[in-house]
Amino acid sequence: MQAIIYAAGVGMRLKSVFDHRPKILLEFAGKSLLERHVQCLREAGIRHLTIVTGYQQELIQQAMPALRRHYGMEIQQLINPHYTEGSILSLAVSIPVLQTLARSQPVLLMDGDVLYPA
Repeated sequence: MQAIIYAAGVGMRLKSVFDHRPKILLEFAGKSLLERHVQCLREAGIRHLTIVTGYQQELIQQAMPALRRHYGMEIQQLINPHYTEGSILSLAVSIPVLQTLARSQPVLLMDGDVLYPA
C-alpha cells in the first residue's frame, strides 16, 4: 500500500495565526502534523508516500529529507501550481501517480491538515 497526502492549500482561516506556514507543518506535542502522518503511515507498514503541495511548498520540501532518514520512508513531492483555484486541482495533479499505483496496490488518500488517529 502507498499513500498520497494532499497538502497544497493556503489555509485562509489560520493563515494570520501561524506565520504563513502550511497547516501540515503546524506542531502538536513537539511534532509537525506531517511528521505525525509519516510516523503513523510507517508504523502501518507504508513505505512510499507522495505529498501534493502548493502553498509554501518549499517549506514542506525542506522537512522531507529528515523524515526520509528518520522513518526510512520514500517520499515524493508533486506540486500543484494552481493550488489557489481549488483542492480538486491537487487531485488532478496526482492522477498519473494514482493511475500507476492503483493498478498494483491499494492507495490511501489523506488530507494533510486533518489530525488522524493512528
